[in-house]
Amino acid sequence: MITKMKKLTFLVYHKEYETFLDQIRELGVVHIVEKQWGEMDDTLQQFMQKRALYKSMLQSMYNLAEKQPEETVNTELAIDALVKSYEDLQERIQDLNQQLPVVGKDIAQMEVWGNFDWTSVRRLEDAGWYVQFYTCPERDYDETWVEQYNTIIVKENGGHLYFVTVTPEPVGLDIEPLRLPSLSLSELNSKKAEMEEALLQTTAELKAFCKAHYRTFESGGEQLQGDIDLLKVKLNSEEMAEGAVVLLEGWIPEDQEADVKKLLDDSGVYYEIRKATKEDNAPIKLKNNAFVRMYEVLTKMYGMPDYAEFDPTPILAPFFSLFFAFCMGDAGYGLVLIVFGFILKKKLSKSLRGMMNLVITLGIFTAIFGAILGTFFGVSLFDVELPEGMKQFMIVGKIGETTYDKQMLLALIIGVIHISIAMTVKAIGETVRYGFKESLSAWGWL
Repeated sequence: MITKMKKLTFLVYHKEYETFLDQIRELGVVHIVEKQWGEMDDTLQQFMQKRALYKSMLQSMYNLAEKQPEETVNTELAIDALVKSYEDLQERIQDLNQQLPVVGKDIAQMEVWGNFDWTSVRRLEDAGWYVQFYTCPERDYDETWVEQYNTIIVKENGGHLYFVTVTPEPVGLDIEPLRLPSLSLSELNSKKAEMEEALLQTTAELKAFCKAHYRTFESGGEQLQGDIDLLKVKLNSEEMAEGAVVLLEGWIPEDQEADVKKLLDDSGVYYEIRKATKEDNAPIKLKNNAFVRMYEVLTKMYGMPDYAEFDPTPILAPFFSLFFAFCMGDAGYGLVLIVFGFILKKKLSKSLRGMMNLVITLGIFTAIFGAILGTFFGVSLFDVELPEGMKQFMIVGKIGETTYDKQMLLALIIGVIHISIAMTVKAIGETVRYGFKESLSAWGWL
């Protein structure tokens, strides 16, 4: 059902405005109307940017936590500090992922020359001998270079020669000398191994961080959303009497009226409370029992009713379950849905766990209806050796000596009942909203 609302208008002395808003916020039952009198300031823009950042980070953290974050919320930790730690870990991982290909490229370049000590090369240079590294196609290699430049062929690979020259002064070959990494092959391999180990360690540290702080971060995001809503109220409040008082309008559920009145009476503000009308476009708050509440997500998916209309969820709940079970029509599939729902309920975030209750419920309906239709993973239960007492409840086969199928007849009966109830609801709804005269066509169709 749709909760009955009351419209609240109150005037607050400007010096008490901040304190009063905090009290209203703690009460948590007033929906403040945003009138768009104020403009978005820098603080609100920063909050909105933070909210977008938090939303993106929460999604990444949930995946990194392998969808199983710890339930602990540490209110002593500052969210900004957590953001900094998270970004530092991500930046470290990004740097290592960028450096590893560079080191791998250096290793591939040095593997041709083998594992030599650069210290020995520098000692030769100190003694007056220049060692330079070259490569060229085998056909371009000149044998006279051996006598002229003391060339030494190190390796032949894919039609290319890799060689060095050892001369008392720099060589003037037409080939450009190679610029090799400053570390030896063994040093490069050690560096790569250290970086890979650091990458694994940092990744594990990031996963542990996400598991430990996801709920704290989620709580901080909710707090930030509350700050945004509060700031919007401040910006959208209308100043009157030359700024001495502030006018606010909002909505409260009827069952919370006593608590709000007590707060307003204690604060000494002027207020008026009246019932909501059809023209007020009051906010919609659904109030149903635990079973029907699971199906509210479907109502919201198709569109919330207007305040003057009725909540279709109580009617949607049984018929949606019935149609779903009839379409699936297999007790085995129903059991799979039940198991699937319980498994995901433990792994999904808190906001999605309610959906799994719906999946489990639909699984129960499917299992029961599938048993009545006599099907279990495609196997006909009516043809299996079962007690005759169980088979009496199964709706299978033809009607007597006719060619009419019992299950088809059941589907038609359910369809007729559903259409009749739907048309009745439509006719009553139009009568309430527009009067009997305007609803004659709906009653006629019924």
